[in-house]
Amino acid sequence: MRIPFLFTLHKFRKFLFLLKHYTGYTVTNNVISSNNNGGVLFTNNSSGSFSNNTLSNNSVFGISLNTSNFVLSQANTISTNSGSGIIINGSGNNINNQVIFGNNQNGVFVQSGNKNSILNNSIYNNSDFGIKLGLSANDSQQAPTLNTFYTWQDMTALPNIKGGTTIQGALSSTPNQKYKIQFFANSTLANREGKRYLGEIVDSTDFSGNTDFLANLKDAVL
Repeated sequence: MRIPFLFTLHKFRKFLFLLKHYTGYTVTNNVISSNNNGGVLFTNNSSGSFSNNTLSNNSVFGISLNTSNFVLSQANTISTNSGSGIIINGSGNNINNQVIFGNNQNGVFVQSGNKNSILNNSIYNNSDFGIKLGLSANDSQQAPTLNTFYTWQDMTALPNIKGGTTIQGALSSTPNQKYKIQFFANSTLANREGKRYLGEIVDSTDFSGNTDFLANLKDAVL
């Protein structure tokens, strides 16, 4: 199924799109705004291409995922919605490469479900949290504690070594598991979300669920 929407759509009574059981659709280059209940609702194993859309000024949410194993990996801009930018109720979803800012609640709210992956996004200036986990959602994953060890920049250095940042931290979570930890920077100390991607590491917890790590992020200057 192909839905070649290529124009500005707004001010619908409820959702602009309700994508249910659909596969193979293409929704691209739209402005989805000012809807009374939300921008787009994905449900019941829908899959397709959803890219380069702007979802803004919708009530309740920009995007709601009431499904599992959904992949949202093509870039969209999700901003200034009255509720959260993205709400997830499901497991095994992947949210990547989205720009999520200025929403009146959270950037991403995992209301229920587990094993949801939220990586490589630019999330900033949301009123509450960048990413909020509901009670028992995503196994109530704890965020690692971090300490910036040092950061440096030398524009006269060799072309492939312009600077870097080292971050020391600790993670306490499920024992004997491997974790990908991503690092981000923001323009102000007041915004503790994740606007600019710096780099990532993969580390494993020990039998007690703990690990200490030292991340050397080449060319990543705070």
